[in-house]
Amino acid sequence: METKIGLLVSGLEQDQLRFSLLRRCNSSSKQPWPNTPSIFALDRETGETEHFDQTLSDKDLERVVQSLSDLAKNGPHPPLNALRQSSICKSCGYQNLCFEKHFISQHALSTL
Repeated sequence: METKIGLLVSGLEQDQLRFSLLRRCNSSSKQPWPNTPSIFALDRETGETEHFDQTLSDKDLERVVQSLSDLAKNGPHPPLNALRQSSICKSCGYQNLCFEKHFISQHALSTL
């Protein structure tokens, strides 16, 4: 039986950090999921759904979380839009620095 989890979003925007963390969490019963859950964005205005389109690799997630914690305490401000609302990045002249082949680039992650 496949485990499916939906997160409410606006405009089907997928917060990479929130979705990636949810994908790796345990169930409410503290037991591991029987399989890796499928994560879906659920648009709160239209009711549309979209499968999670992961652009933050699993291998980078732990480092990003630790780094964001450190940066929240000490600064500077990392490129959070690349994680939270990548549609903003589509009109940015520096988009190629933050994304590489549909994944968040090592250059962007190096600031974390």
